Formats: sequence, C-alpha cells, structure tokens
Amino acid sequence: NYRLFTRPKTPLKGVDEFSNKQMSIPCGWWFKRWKLLNISNNSISTKDIESILKICNVVKNIEINTLELCNRVNSNTLSCVTYVTSEDFFPFLDNNKIKAVFISEDIYKLLDAQVASRLVTFIVDDPEDSFYNLHNYLATYTDFYKSNISHTIEKNVSIHPTAVIEKNVSIGSGSVIGANAVIHNNTIIGKNVHVHSNAVLGTEGFQVVNRDKKPYLAKHIGGLIIGNDVSVGSSTVIAKSLFSSFTSIGNNTLIDGNVFIAHNCVI
Repeated sequence: NYRLFTRPKTPLKGVDEFSNKQMSIPCGWWFKRWKLLNISNNSISTKDIESILKICNVVKNIEINTLELCNRVNSNTLSCVTYVTSEDFFPFLDNNKIKAVFISEDIYKLLDAQVASRLVTFIVDDPEDSFYNLHNYLATYTDFYKSNISHTIEKNVSIHPTAVIEKNVSIGSGSVIGANAVIHNNTIIGKNVHVHSNAVLGTEGFQVVNRDKKPYLAKHIGGLIIGNDVSVGSSTVIAKSLFSSFTSIGNNTLIDGNVFIAHNCVI
C-alpha cells in the first residue's frame, strides 16, 4: 500500500479550484520531485508512473499515451496502461495497444509468460485503486489530459443569456442553446442542434472506486460529441466519457426530457 502524497512539514495554503476550500499545497522536496517528472499532453513514461505511485518493480521504460479499461481499447489508442482484477480479463491483454498493466501478485502468477514478457507490469495490492489513483493525479495536477478542442461558436447560433458555456466547447451553426442549459468543457455540438432548457451536456459521470472499503469518485476527463440535427430535451443530462474518448450522440437523434445518458454511451 502507498500514499499518493507525503505531507510536507510546512505546507503552503491555497484554494482548491474544484471545491473553493482551503487546502495544503505540496512543497519542499516533494514539489521539486514533481517538477522533474516529464509529463506532457498524452505522454507519460512508465518510470514516471513508478515515481508517482512509488512502485519499485518496473524494469522497462516506455511511453504511455492514455489510460483505459482493458475491454474499451479502440483503434485510436496508441499505447495505454490498464488494470486487471481477475484472470477473466486476460484475453483483453492480447491487444498490442495495451503496453502496461496494474495487477496483483497472485493474479500475475496466472498470467501467460509470453504476455507477461511483453507488458510492463505494476505489481500492486489493489490494481483498480492504483489505476484510478494515477488517473485522478494526472487529471488534477498535470497536462496529461489537456483538451485539444478549440473554443468555437459558429455563425447563427442562438444562446440564451442564462445558459452557461464553459471553455473548450464547439457549437455548430444554426444551433439553439435554451435557458439555463449548461455545456461543460470538451463538448462538441454539431449543426442545427436544439438543446432545450435546463439540459446539461458533458457533466461528470459516476464511476465509483473503493479504497479500504471507502468509496470515492473517479474524475471524468473525456468529452461529448453531439451530431447534426439533434434535439436534447429539457432537463436531460449527458455525461462525458471517463477517459480521453467521447460519449457520442449520432446525427438525427431525438432525446426526450428528463433523460440521463451515462459516460461512454454511443447512440
């Protein structure tokens, strides 16, 4: 077991941008160590992961471009790290886009030797918690998940004065954003889309992880794509994807009011 942060002796004080509450800011040797990590947009090395989580069994240093669940790796993935909690997930590890895996020691012993030799294996007590601990750290303190969506509002878009449009949002021409609608960051809206009042697009999804039998939420850093000629009903909520992919709503989709569409859904 490990702790992600070591508390400095004389922590600085600041404001948590997510909760507006006072927080301790890492300083001293820890902050200097964090500055030495080579983490950029969609790029982290397995040695950096080892350093962040204080894991001492990494023998190969390779580049990782994303984190993903082993059964959701797609054709756009370059190289990813994932986790497995039982041998039921072993068939997914045959995907060559998976380069590293969090795995417990007892499950690792069941892994095929050829597959094990190809992968960078992080041997940890709780693979799921370690994976999401890394994910939350990267989402909060680094540019690893930095958005590539430019903020664009095309011509002939009608936005009600009470609507909220966050940064890194693209809205196509002819679209209408109704009263009190909220469009969160990393959302792409096509042409001629009608977002009715009180709808929320690109909100955080609900992914619960347990640590020592205490639940916590994984941060959602992916996006949402709405196609052309779509209608989103009043008070409907659509969650963004968990990692760097997109929840996707296709062209000509009509969604009633008071609907919830979860993260990573494709319609």
